[in-house]
Amino acid sequence: MKIFLVGGAVRDELMGQDVTDRDFVVTGSDVSTMLKLGYTQVGKDFPVFIHPETGEEYALARQERKISLGHDGFQFDFSPETPLETDLMRRDLTINAIAKDDTGEYIDPYNGRGDINKKILRHVSSAFVEDPLRVLRVCRFKAKFPSFKIDDSTFEMMKSMIFSKDFSALSKHRNWQELSKTLQYQQPEHFFYCLTDLEFLPKSVIDHLTVLTFEKETSLIKFSCMLHHPDMLSWVNMIFSPPNEYIFLASKFNKYKNIYNKIEAQELLNCFKDLRAFTNTKWIKLYLQCGHALYGKDLDSLLLPLLEELTRVSAADFPHIDPGPELGEAIEQRRLEIITRSIDAI
Repeated sequence: MKIFLVGGAVRDELMGQDVTDRDFVVTGSDVSTMLKLGYTQVGKDFPVFIHPETGEEYALARQERKISLGHDGFQFDFSPETPLETDLMRRDLTINAIAKDDTGEYIDPYNGRGDINKKILRHVSSAFVEDPLRVLRVCRFKAKFPSFKIDDSTFEMMKSMIFSKDFSALSKHRNWQELSKTLQYQQPEHFFYCLTDLEFLPKSVIDHLTVLTFEKETSLIKFSCMLHHPDMLSWVNMIFSPPNEYIFLASKFNKYKNIYNKIEAQELLNCFKDLRAFTNTKWIKLYLQCGHALYGKDLDSLLLPLLEELTRVSAADFPHIDPGPELGEAIEQRRLEIITRSIDAI
């Protein structure tokens, strides 16, 4: 039984980047042996074992065979005789097909270190085409490593895959997982540029992508700043089906982003109401984060105190008006007067 560090941890170590997650491959072992050693098994068709002390993931070296459409359409063989090189051959890119043993020696049968030095994203073998999700994974790695170039033959494989039945069979949930990971990077726009180069994302849509230099913004803020244009948002929703909060914030930010150019009383009041700001400040604060990221303007010190003042306007201020439409109009009018006064004082 031998244990090897594999995948992204080895790649990032070789590139001098911080290693956050470590995955291991085990050769010469089987399920019963791993369980006897105290590992906890997760998954059935593709068993992964959790180390009893570190919580890190260990997988048996495997061979796999394509049996049906989609990302999950594989049959796996976890024989103890499976060599490490066979397991590495089934991986997506050469830079992710490097292993390291317990002595610190690298096992690199597909020249991943060479491609790291040359800054090339290259498929390991012809098995690449069997997993359609790898198209999005390579686009994601293009965003993670913008200075890397996709190998020409790999790119042609991706083009042949992206309009296939296999790719169409991918669930939007799996697609979103790749985009969600991409949004953690500082230059996520390269994910979309890659899809445009593959002629999957129309050029008429990519023109509406907003490109920013991100630092500490959350994925939700990045998404809303980059993809708020209706055409871009519609396309992304069709392919990736992001969580509702992503669609909500991006669409509302698009609707009210002109406030950052010129504040008009009625539009600002509508913004507060649409973002449910009179009952919960969550969305208005997120909206303000988007504005700060996109325009570099800080409206917090103006709008948040103003919101507090507007929230204090209530039915109690109009004891002579009975509950109903007239009362609602009176409250709205008073709030518009307060906003107008605040704008004039700027």
